[in-house]
Amino acid sequence: MARSRNTGIILALVIVGFGSSAALIASSKPQTEPEETLAYIGDVFRSAVGSPPGLGWLLSDGTVVTEENAQEITVLAATPKVVVAPLKSIVAAESSVQFIEAHHVACNFLNESRPLQLSIYSANLPQQKPNPQVFVLQRPFPGLTAGYREFQPTKSAMAEMWKRLQPKSPGQLRKSYSVTQGDLDVFFTFAALYDGTKQGMSKSGIFLQRLDGTIVGAELSEISAVFEQTACDGCRVPTYKEPLQGHVMNLFRASAFAYPVLMLDTSTAEGRAISLTTFTDKGQLADYRMYEYVVTCR
Repeated sequence: MARSRNTGIILALVIVGFGSSAALIASSKPQTEPEETLAYIGDVFRSAVGSPPGLGWLLSDGTVVTEENAQEITVLAATPKVVVAPLKSIVAAESSVQFIEAHHVACNFLNESRPLQLSIYSANLPQQKPNPQVFVLQRPFPGLTAGYREFQPTKSAMAEMWKRLQPKSPGQLRKSYSVTQGDLDVFFTFAALYDGTKQGMSKSGIFLQRLDGTIVGAELSEISAVFEQTACDGCRVPTYKEPLQGHVMNLFRASAFAYPVLMLDTSTAEGRAISLTTFTDKGQLADYRMYEYVVTCR
C-alpha cells in the first residue's frame, strides 16, 4: 500500500499521549490545510455534509471559536456526544490578532497576510485539556454518534495482533490498548514493541479487528533513531514508561463510513494536532490531520 511520507511518523504520534516529549513530527511549518494519507475521510465528509472538517478551539467558557461562518456548526470534540452549536458572536478582523494572542488559539492565523474574522459558537462544552482543538462542520452529519469505552480483547484476538506485529521473542517488552463503542462488532488496538537499555519503542501498530480476532485492517511502523534526527526540536523516541491511551479523544460511527472513526490527539512538542483515523472497506489506513504550530503562540 502506498503511504505518504508522514504516515510512519503520524503512526508513532497516534500511540503516544499529548504533552509527551516523545512526540514526533515530520514538519514544524504552519499548516492551514489538512494532511491526508488517503482522500477517503475528507471525501466522505464532502459527500455527507458538503465540506471536510474545519478546525476550531474550545474556550474556557465552553464556547468554540473558528473561522467557519455559519448560523450554527456541528462540533466533534472529546465528549460522548456530537454537539450542534448556534452562533453567539463575531470577532472582527481588526480585533482577531489580539483575541488569538489572549486566548492562545488559532495560532496559524497569525501568519496570514491579513487578519481574519473569527466566529464564536455556544457549544456549552466542558474544558478540554491540554489540547483545546476540535473539528467543526457547517452542517450536521447524518446518523453520526460519538463515545468510546476501553475494551479487553480475547487472548486469541491478541495473539493474532501480536503475530502480525512480530516481536523478536516471546519475552520482548510490549504494550497494547483497545477501544470500541457500544455494541460494535469491531475494535481498535494500539500496540507497541520496545527494545534496548532505554526501553525505546521499536515498532508500533494500529489494528482494526472483529470480535473473533480477525484483522480487518492494520498499519505498522518501524521506529528508529532516524526519527529523532528528522523530528521536531526536543523530540525523542517514545519509551515503555509512557502510556498508550492518552491520545484517544473520541470514537465516531456513521453508516457513511466503512468502519468507526477515531479522533486522536497527535500533538507534538512544537504543535497541537488532532486527527480522524479509520480504515477503508479495503483495509487501508486513512488519516485526516490538522496541525497547528504553537511555539510562537503559547
